[in-house]
Amino acid sequence: MEERIRELEYKYKKYQKKKYLRVFFFLLVILITSYTIYKTFILYKTQQDILNKAFKAKSDLEKQLFEAKIKQEKHKITLQENLEESAKIQINSYNLNVQTLKNAFYQNPSYEKALIIMRIYYDKKSYKKTLFWALKANEFDTSLQEPWIYFAKAKKALGQEKEAKEILELYIQHYGIIILDEEL
Repeated sequence: MEERIRELEYKYKKYQKKKYLRVFFFLLVILITSYTIYKTFILYKTQQDILNKAFKAKSDLEKQLFEAKIKQEKHKITLQENLEESAKIQINSYNLNVQTLKNAFYQNPSYEKALIIMRIYYDKKSYKKTLFWALKANEFDTSLQEPWIYFAKAKKALGQEKEAKEILELYIQHYGIIILDEEL
C-alpha cells in the first residue's frame, strides 16, 4: 500500500510539473507574442513618422518651387515692362547726343539715364565706357540684371571672358536666375 501511495505521489508530482511547464510555456508564448506585436507597432509608428515628415518636406518643396516659379514669372514681366519702358526712352533719347545725356545725368542722376548712356556706348563698341556706365546704373539698384548683363558683355568684348562669366555667376548667386534674350 505504501508503494501504491508513493507511486501516486510520484505521478501527482509529475502531473504538477507538466501543469507548471504548460503554464510556463503558455506564458512564454504570450510574452513573446506581446513583445513581437509591441516591436511591430513601434516600427510601424516610426515608419509612419518618417513618411509624414517626407510628405511634409515634399509639400514644402513643392510650395517653394511654386513660389519660385511665380517669382520668376513676376521677374520676367517686370523685366519685360522695364525693357519696353527703357526701349521707349531709348528711342526718344537717341536724338540727343551723349554729352547732353551725361550732363542731364550729372544734374539729376537716375537709373534710366545711366542705362541709356550705357547702351549707347555699347552700341558704339566703346566697351570701357560701357563698363563705367553699367556700374553707374548698378549703383541705383543692384538687383536689376540689365547693367550686369551689359557689364559682362563688355568684359567679353574686351577679351575678358572669364571675368564675364564670374560676373554672371555672382549675380545668380545673389539674386537668382538671369534671363538672357541672346546668348552671352
